[in-house]
Amino acid sequence: MTYLIYLLAAYGLCFGFMNKATPLYGKSAFLDKMLQCSYCTGFHCGWMVWILALLITGKPVMGNLESVWGVIQMVFSIPLWAFASAVFCYTMDTATKYLESRTLVPDDEGD
Repeated sequence: MTYLIYLLAAYGLCFGFMNKATPLYGKSAFLDKMLQCSYCTGFHCGWMVWILALLITGKPVMGNLESVWGVIQMVFSIPLWAFASAVFCYTMDTATKYLESRTLVPDDEGD
């Protein structure tokens, strides 16, 4: 359940960056291209949520600091989490766009 919350938080960040963070647009061509891609933005939101979860809970999303193996798990979980977030954000964004395209919008004449 906690992982789903983290993935939803990553999607919320991704949506915010892509649709609401207009001051970020126009700064660089690279940033503009990244913010148009939900997979790319979702990747970066994934590692950001991983770090936020560590700061909030005091423990990493995966792994631990108590053993060498735990630290190795923790280090490798960061890119794993980023890629999982990328797929989740892309899937959610694609599904949302599809549902929005299937929504009937009434015309201005009240029909």
